[in-house]
Amino acid sequence: SLEGLDVFSHAWVLYAFNHNTDEGTSKQSNNKRGYTPKAKVAVPRLNGQLRGALATRTPHRPCALGLSVGTVESVSTDKAGRGVLVMGGLDCVDGTVVLDVKPYVPFVEALPSA
Repeated sequence: SLEGLDVFSHAWVLYAFNHNTDEGTSKQSNNKRGYTPKAKVAVPRLNGQLRGALATRTPHRPCALGLSVGTVESVSTDKAGRGVLVMGGLDCVDGTVVLDVKPYVPFVEALPSA
């Protein structure tokens, strides 16, 4: 399923915040997950001003999903024939659960006015 990804310089990675265990920043509730993320978080780049969680890149989100773009360093197969993707510049940690990978296509995704 990685065949052809090596022709792209960058790719999007959708991942789970599975290493985020800081439930101390969340308030307790009775939902299935056992906690509810705070609706607002302090943003370091805004000197701690509060913003809605969905307007930030905080890992403490209502749905613990992350999205990052990084460089495609290499695409290969291991001895068992499984695909191996090495990427750089992602804002997640080694061992993070990856849910999906999509090529970054500049003419579709680059928004100069953003």
